[in-house]
Amino acid sequence: MVPQCPDACCWRLTCSTPRQEGIAQLWRSGRITRPDQCTFYEHLARVHLTTTGRAVPASAQELLEQLAERAAIQDDGVASPRADP
Repeated sequence: MVPQCPDACCWRLTCSTPRQEGIAQLWRSGRITRPDQCTFYEHLARVHLTTTGRAVPASAQELLEQLAERAAIQDDGVASPRADP
């Protein structure tokens, strides 16, 4: 994945390269000026809310923090193997 959309889009680190190649052209031409104008934004926001229970992050950095927090929660819920007595 190669980020091509501007920093304003919180999904730029998770969106696929082919998807960003097409959308980045719209950003550059001025046809998109806000992340919520992207055709994939609503879907990604819905998946994020369903998966994490959190609202859309304000930045890619906040998204990474939310995902790391989610991973840590999942890791805590995994039972560690017990040693045989």
